Amino acid sequence: MGDCYNKLANLAFVKSDFSFASRCLKQALVQVEQISDQRMKAGILGNLGRIYSLVGEWDKAEENLKLNLAANEKFGDEINLARSWLALGYVQLLKRQTPAAKNSLQNAHDLIISNNLPRELAIYHEYFGELCLIEGNHKLAEEQYQKALEIGEKIAPDGDIINQVCRLLAELKLADGHYSSAGKYAG
Repeated sequence: MGDCYNKLANLAFVKSDFSFASRCLKQALVQVEQISDQRMKAGILGNLGRIYSLVGEWDKAEENLKLNLAANEKFGDEINLARSWLALGYVQLLKRQTPAAKNSLQNAHDLIISNNLPRELAIYHEYFGELCLIEGNHKLAEEQYQKALEIGEKIAPDGDIINQVCRLLAELKLADGHYSSAGKYAG
């Protein structure tokens, strides 16, 4: 039942129905608690944390992601640990906790490199670019976005990474007053 609720939540997530996805994940947690499946619980907590981050409930997101992170460390699951650090770093970025975000993103980067995770590497560059932008370093932000774009074009030229990074580049160019470049990335 827990797995079914988790999969149903994934379908709702893809449709951007975060409220329903959240309800499904909470039901999944109830089911998983009954059978004490700690690995599945870790995954559900991570999914719930990501949903909370998207709906602006950053404290709940951070709480769930830290529980997810601890479980992935306990299980020695480096791939999901890298994803957990990325997700936590992004929430810390949203909360403008830049030193903590830098630390989390660096932890993610180390695991991403050691496990050869190209999609996660693109996401790392995207998030690190956003961190650079928050700190006012537009040049480094653009370099990070370009790295994410290069990886995205190699692994999934029509994927979500390309769309997201092009949006970020358009916003950066717009903020810098480079309107024609902004239009290129927005188109």
